[in-house]
Amino acid sequence: PVRTAEEVRARATRTVQRAVDTGKLPATVRQRWAEVLGADSLWSFAPTVIHGSLDPDALLIGEDAVLGVLGWNELSLGDPASDMSWLVAGDSETFDVALIRYATLRGIVGQKEISARARFYHELEVAKWLLHGVDSHDSEIIDDAVAMLDQLVDRLQSMGTPLPHRAALSALEAEQVLAATPAEIDDLRSETAEYDALDDDRVFLADEDFDSLVTPPSDLPPSVTDR
Repeated sequence: PVRTAEEVRARATRTVQRAVDTGKLPATVRQRWAEVLGADSLWSFAPTVIHGSLDPDALLIGEDAVLGVLGWNELSLGDPASDMSWLVAGDSETFDVALIRYATLRGIVGQKEISARARFYHELEVAKWLLHGVDSHDSEIIDDAVAMLDQLVDRLQSMGTPLPHRAALSALEAEQVLAATPAEIDDLRSETAEYDALDDDRVFLADEDFDSLVTPPSDLPPSVTDR
């Protein structure tokens, strides 16, 4: 399958909209995600071959080298940032080095945009975890997701002026990310697998490097930006 930039953006928008509809998405987070979705410069990329479900379990590692990659069921043409999002849970230096090498070896441009989208996708895993709890009527999962969203609010507000009152986000502000949100949750995973995919620390990272890529939202569903 091929997922264009427009389709990837629309898919992320639907996830945010569903999270908004639960009534449990904090206004600060909703505004942040709406601004990221509204930044046209972040969503201009050429689909490329991606693994689609990359995580530590998919890698065969020996000594200090990757010997093989497993689990190619989700192979497609799509957003290269999706293959990088799981690395957000690690330290920022590892993420940056991996991104530079990945982009260089594959001849992919727009590293700042890839970085911002990867971190945005990592944050969206909290929304997916919330939606899983709502869909399965599991109050423990819902409460867990709400607690993680509250942590994200605290992190965003600790950066300075509350997000809804800022004139515009910078592109790398999408890198204000949680270091530990659920790993990529596939719809086919069992509930136990999804729970086990959560990172234990659940700590939000902050990186104040951004300054230009994210602009106020436009052409988004009113309920994403106004509710």
